[in-house]
Amino acid sequence: MKFNYLNIDVGNALKDCKNIAIIKFAYIGDSVWMLPFIKNLKKNLPHTKLTVIVNAGTEAFFTLSPYIDNIITFDRKTIKGLRSNLKFIKSIRDIKADAVFELTDTDRPTILSYLSGAKYIIGYNNENRWRNRLYTHISSSLKFQSHFVQYHLNLLQELGFEIFDTSLDVKLNPDCYITLKEKIPQLFDINNKKPIIIHPGSRNILRQWGTERFAKLCDLLYGSSTVILTAGPNETHLLTEIASSITTPQPIIAGSLTLHEFAALCKSSDLFIGNDSGPIHIAAAQNINVAGIYGPTMPQHVGPWTNKKIIIENNEMTCRPCYYERCKIDDYKKCLYSITPQEVYDKIL
Repeated sequence: MKFNYLNIDVGNALKDCKNIAIIKFAYIGDSVWMLPFIKNLKKNLPHTKLTVIVNAGTEAFFTLSPYIDNIITFDRKTIKGLRSNLKFIKSIRDIKADAVFELTDTDRPTILSYLSGAKYIIGYNNENRWRNRLYTHISSSLKFQSHFVQYHLNLLQELGFEIFDTSLDVKLNPDCYITLKEKIPQLFDINNKKPIIIHPGSRNILRQWGTERFAKLCDLLYGSSTVILTAGPNETHLLTEIASSITTPQPIIAGSLTLHEFAALCKSSDLFIGNDSGPIHIAAAQNINVAGIYGPTMPQHVGPWTNKKIIIENNEMTCRPCYYERCKIDDYKKCLYSITPQEVYDKIL
């Protein structure tokens, strides 16, 4: 490790730890990427209790994991004032963690790691910020030199731990298949047409291919497949826009699924098509084929973690990767808009 404040063999020291916390405040896709890290950490330290500390709303796929002993969620909507923050800090200190892995590499989770009372605080400092003073050990692994799953696994390897399995391992509540069938009965009666999920949304509008293009793709797929449109809680307007632009009969619209139901839907389908977003990583974890339409971001860093994937991208755009909130070129979102529905259809066919 490039920084070791205690100047000790950290990997061996962790073998004596009774409680370890892993903290990452990010979105659902990033949370799914944590799963191989957690699994391999637990297999190296089977007698250590692992607690994950994550943003509220991203914990769905941790609840049934055999490698996780405890979950603490951070709700940005309710934890605002001094009293609520102190209460949250106390919940972390009550773990009595001997070590904390801070995987976010941002200020708030680093401060919380420091306040946890843990002897070992392990993380990254790619931005070379002031928070390096709060760590006891800093990883040498660099962001955007590998996929984020590997980026986290590199940290374990630096500590001398063995990597047993790099696959995503998502456990689902069996009841979600029952409720899924109630919400989408057509899924289980589709006359042998292969179900394809299309998810047009993404947290960042710059990553969205556009509803008109998805509508044309639905038209191209009509007749050979059963298309199911999905969307997040704040994205149902995208489904309405696609439905109004489709010239063939309407696809199945599923706009109110829980994360477990959505994962079950993926597992019951043959292909997922979408932008760079959390749902494509959930789909990849179900071991189905996925097709990702990538613009500003680079799939080698944030693409679906699976071998069963097709990536559609414009490799001629010199402005990629883009870290802006707005497109800075005159030809707005050319990285995505230059990709045609026919091109996507031909590549997935």
